[in-house]
Amino acid sequence: MGVAVLVVLSGISLANAQSRRSPSGGGVPWPQDQVWIVSSRGLGGRSTEKVAERLQYWRNVNGGWVASNLAEFLQQPKDLTTSIFVTGNYYRERETIEAGWLLYQRLAAHRTNNRPLRFVIWSWPSDPVPGRRLQDAKIKFARMDAGSYHLASFLDQFDRATPVSLCGASFGAGIVVGSLELLAGGRLSGFRLPDGARQPHRARVVLIGGAFDNNWLLPGRKYGGALSQVEQMLVFVNPRDLALRFYNRLYFRHSPAQAIGRTGPSGMACIDEAGKLYLFNSNAYLGHRHAPRYYFYSPTLMATMQPFLWVLDRSSPPAEQTAIVQRTDPRR
Repeated sequence: MGVAVLVVLSGISLANAQSRRSPSGGGVPWPQDQVWIVSSRGLGGRSTEKVAERLQYWRNVNGGWVASNLAEFLQQPKDLTTSIFVTGNYYRERETIEAGWLLYQRLAAHRTNNRPLRFVIWSWPSDPVPGRRLQDAKIKFARMDAGSYHLASFLDQFDRATPVSLCGASFGAGIVVGSLELLAGGRLSGFRLPDGARQPHRARVVLIGGAFDNNWLLPGRKYGGALSQVEQMLVFVNPRDLALRFYNRLYFRHSPAQAIGRTGPSGMACIDEAGKLYLFNSNAYLGHRHAPRYYFYSPTLMATMQPFLWVLDRSSPPAEQTAIVQRTDPRR
């Protein structure tokens, strides 16, 4: 059975997408694959009407981005392996496309068979805002809930027979997990999916430098229902991540808040579905670096996330398909 993996990247503007080329200058290097861009940049922050239909869609054809739509996206076989990634803040258009293309190439280059892959680059409004970086970060932090709603509305269109894999980096991790909270019936800042019976997703999730509070997965907290939509979640933890060192400044200087990407999830003993969580200390491979490309350049980190992102075998959990991941204290 295939997998859907969604890629969320920041700072992309595709008004002239049809004239743009892929970063490699050519087409998709594996002809059986598809690479898509899905953008929420044209939606207002409080927009809730027909979100999935109003998203902007582009598909890479012979190295150029050709405008498409939701109907064409959904016409693809429901068992098509689809690779999903979400990155964070301060990415301009070209950087967004390049980051997504890099992950696609790294995933596809390590494929173990010729099963086709659909890779989607998700774009949300995260271009740099003039002024101080802290103020910029606060603005993007406040946009996460709307971003989660837009993503959840898109994911809600998927056939539940299609396994879904989501990778989120930095604020993109919050957008990913927030979308799962909404799919579980939760509410974020007034955003909620329309009422109706829904079968749960069985998503495999990877969080890279996650920039949301480390206690938000606890019952009753902001993302307390998200794990009900998850099969397995890999959380990369880097106690030396320099960007996350100042995470508490998103609230106030002496706030006790800490990011999940720096400490791992707190209170795991209180999480009913904590058995779905796998932690990996990435410090030895990254040092103080925060940007997702450094994860993609590391063979060890790519090998760790590969079975979570590209679901080829559901007979065993992804953590059993690699000898690297362990449930351990990430600070060790």
